[in-house]
This record gives sequence, C-alpha cells and structure tokens, in this order.
Amino acid sequence: MGAMNMDEYFNSHKITLKPCQQDAGNWTCQYVVVKFGNTDMGRRSGYADGFFRSRTDAEVAALAKAKALINLN
Repeated sequence: MGAMNMDEYFNSHKITLKPCQQDAGNWTCQYVVVKFGNTDMGRRSGYADGFFRSRTDAEVAALAKAKALINLN
C-alpha cells in the first residue's frame, strides 16, 4: 500500500519524499533530489536507512538523508 508523495524545498533543491508501507506494516521512504536551474546534478535518489514503525519516522529519516546529500555538494 502506497502513500501520497510529499515535496520539500531546501537550498535551491526540490526533495520529493515517496513513503511506502511494507507488507509487515513497517514503513520505508524514498527521496528524489532535483536541483533547480542546474542539469549537471540531475536527479539523485535513495532510501531512508532501515524500516520504521511510522510513516512520519520514515519521512523524517529520508528527508535528513536527502539534506545531508545536498550539503555534501
């Protein structure tokens, strides 16, 4: 069962969070990062590390990981 995607904006980047509930009831969350006005970076994506008991926890973990990726660039 999926959930609605959510967009966040951080340092001229759009971060799309894609939460997903697993069969066992745990949650994971994919993030997709796109930088505005710069095609060199393109799109980067990944997942929050691990599985979470709540959608919110999965989203918070994915957002933190996406922001850390942006801060490295």
